[in-house]
Amino acid sequence: MDYPTRIVGVLQDEHEQRLLVPTDFGHSLRDPYAVHLNFNPGSDHKEWIVSIELFTEAFDRPDRIHGYGDVTITYYPTDNQLWIGLQPPEGVATIAFPATAVAEFINSTRNSATDNVRETALDIFFEKVEKCANQSR
Repeated sequence: MDYPTRIVGVLQDEHEQRLLVPTDFGHSLRDPYAVHLNFNPGSDHKEWIVSIELFTEAFDRPDRIHGYGDVTITYYPTDNQLWIGLQPPEGVATIAFPATAVAEFINSTRNSATDNVRETALDIFFEKVEKCANQSR
């Protein structure tokens, strides 16, 4: 992971207690379409990998739940909150993050090196699809 960014979120548990959750947001050129979320970095950390597209959808279309299954993201611009919902086997957790900090991180993943890696990956993918299509004719 290239230079993670620490953003502290707030988890509200079933007893209405608020718990601070330090989270490292990471991005790597080896996985240019993903954000690595490392919750509670250190001894008892949990890592989740979420697509950048899910974050982008949430920012582009606020006040709606984006994603399904294990991860959902909702952006509430009036509160400047980005809610990430996680559903591990042990239960459900929803963590609120300052949306501005997350948006800055997501924007930082958009650099020329990342764009070149993404374009190259797409070019290779489409070449393989075209090759398969030509072979099946």
